[in-house]
Amino acid sequence: MPFHTVHGINKALGALLIGTWVNTLLYFLETQQVVHYFRHYKKDNLLFKFLVTLVFCIDTLNTLANYACVYLYTIIHWGDMEYLQNQYWPIPVHLSATGASAAVVQTFLITRFYTLSRNHYVAPFLGLISLAAFGGAVTTAVLMVKYPFYHQRYSVRTPVTVWLVASAAADILIASFLIYQFHTMKSTFKNSQSLLRRLSLMAVQTGASGSIVATIALCVYLSDMDNNVSVGIAFCLGRIYALTMFMNLNKRHVLKMGIVTPNTYSDSSENSSAPIHAQTYINGIHVHRSADVRIDDRASDPKIQIESGQEGSMHELDVKNRPPEEV
Repeated sequence: MPFHTVHGINKALGALLIGTWVNTLLYFLETQQVVHYFRHYKKDNLLFKFLVTLVFCIDTLNTLANYACVYLYTIIHWGDMEYLQNQYWPIPVHLSATGASAAVVQTFLITRFYTLSRNHYVAPFLGLISLAAFGGAVTTAVLMVKYPFYHQRYSVRTPVTVWLVASAAADILIASFLIYQFHTMKSTFKNSQSLLRRLSLMAVQTGASGSIVATIALCVYLSDMDNNVSVGIAFCLGRIYALTMFMNLNKRHVLKMGIVTPNTYSDSSENSSAPIHAQTYINGIHVHRSADVRIDDRASDPKIQIESGQEGSMHELDVKNRPPEEV
């Protein structure tokens, strides 16, 4: 890598420095999301709490590695041209941590898809793609240790490509299948229809952010492997994945706004009816059973609203004329 020109230094060290600045901003937002989660979801599932803590610890390690990388290059070893020709431990740590963070978040989203769909084929397929991305990241980190010189970067071209392509593909496919699943959940209630639209929009945002950054980093890397612009972009990738999961968890109460609650009661002088609700959890799915009981001798129209305990999404099943034991 050419360090003897200002342009070369900008591409080598300037990109890393800017990457740490953007990473710091995203890490601050991530910390806010974590604090919000533990303040407002104290009784949440222990598994969710563990995942939030795990991802935050991984990203903290990743952020420290990013800082150490820039500090070693620009402060401790500034002017040491021999040192600047090598890649040291912060880079492999960053690569492994980014891959781990993406794998945890993608597994979380795949699990949510499986909870909604019970699809035994698509969910494992998505899991394999996510696993391939994680394997590519770890392989890249291992090869970086074995081939630390910048002029040896071509040796990691294949695993880097596998990592970023598989990561972007997993993001896009997870979002696509979630949107399709929400689309299949038909509802006659306007509140439920609005909720499904919001969930679909969140799925698009979930898949777009990580896949766009991963694709940009890959294109920049393949166009010029001798600079650190792609590394500076990848400095932020783990934080984007973490924010995806944290925002999904923290938006649950917002998504449920406007949804009919179990205690809703309505009365009218001409046509009085009282929605009767019951609710339970079955295999991670929040099930609302409701029946509109009318006093004008018209038949009741019972429905079941199925709500995901994780996302707050719901769909309805018409159970009219079905035996009580089937409901």
